[in-house]
Amino acid sequence: MERLWVWSNDPLYSFTAWLWAAFVLVLILVSSATFVLESVPKFCCGRYDWLWGPVEIVCITIFTLEYVIRFASCPWYFPDDNPPAKPKATENENSAEESWGKTDTKGSMLVAR
Repeated sequence: MERLWVWSNDPLYSFTAWLWAAFVLVLILVSSATFVLESVPKFCCGRYDWLWGPVEIVCITIFTLEYVIRFASCPWYFPDDNPPAKPKATENENSAEESWGKTDTKGSMLVAR
């Protein structure tokens, strides 16, 4: 399953992964162009509904299939019984709770970690 996840997420994994990524990219462009063209008065209002409907159905079906493949093959990494300990702040470094809202010497806000 992990190979399927890498294949679906890394176009450089193999030539077929690259083809799949290119196909999905083209499909995104087609779906976006269809959405825009449906709003143009020349192409709207039932004149080309015979074309827009099937294009939307195909795009949505393939997008859903891609989503299910990615979700089903996603590696789930859960910590064992002992989660890693939270790193402690050093003497020169405040923790996120202590530094929230305080300003440094330059007057800018410190970023909460």
